Amino acid sequence: PPTAGGRVPFAVFRGLVTDDWQLVVARDGDQPVALTMVTPRPGPGVAHEAKTFFTGVSPSHRGRGLAVAVKAAQALGMVERGITRLSTQNMDGNAPMLAANARLGFVRSATSCDVPVRLG
Repeated sequence: PPTAGGRVPFAVFRGLVTDDWQLVVARDGDQPVALTMVTPRPGPGVAHEAKTFFTGVSPSHRGRGLAVAVKAAQALGMVERGITRLSTQNMDGNAPMLAANARLGFVRSATSCDVPVRLG
């Protein structure tokens, strides 16, 4: 099963961030220690929606509430820009992030969608 963690190349992040409201970074001095990033939900009827792409906290700074802080700061900025709905997802094994999202008011649910893709 998938586990929490891993490295996402900078080029992937950079390619997804097209507006300043999409990324919030917390720093300890000049060092980034936590971040959260969202992407707009594409498609008709979802212009005011976004989805969390990634939230991460440096191992040395975990357990201090930084995931909640960056996600809350981002949500306030999103409201100012007219974003009215935010969704997120978690891996079952990431108990700290599940707890952070619960603290922020996210409600756990399970859904799936089959999307056929022509490969050949």
